[in-house]
Amino acid sequence: MITRRSILFGLIAAPVVVRAGLCMPVHVDVPWIIGDGIHDDAPGLRAFFAGERYRASKALSATLFRSGNIASVSHGRFHLGSTLFMNRGSILNWSHLSYDAAVDTAIRIVPESSNIPLAT
Repeated sequence: MITRRSILFGLIAAPVVVRAGLCMPVHVDVPWIIGDGIHDDAPGLRAFFAGERYRASKALSATLFRSGNIASVSHGRFHLGSTLFMNRGSILNWSHLSYDAAVDTAIRIVPESSNIPLAT
């Protein structure tokens, strides 16, 4: 049965529920770069190459630097569970690195007009 009290409560409670939903934190899964040679670093390295957000382990001994289309990675040990894609025209400097790849091709260069996503 609908009463004046239930209609009034409904009008007051509805905006509160909507506002609480807008204020709720959103969980974003940011990929990690661990650099221990055991954990899969491919998602984190793909994000690094694409200029997207990534998290680096505090124990990471590698040096990562990115400026424009130049990416530098040095002194690290990585495990690649999937192929890393880079746009043609990107410059990648690898030095003093070791990696264990669970795939046939560790890094594949693709044309800039390719539809292959770099950070998936």
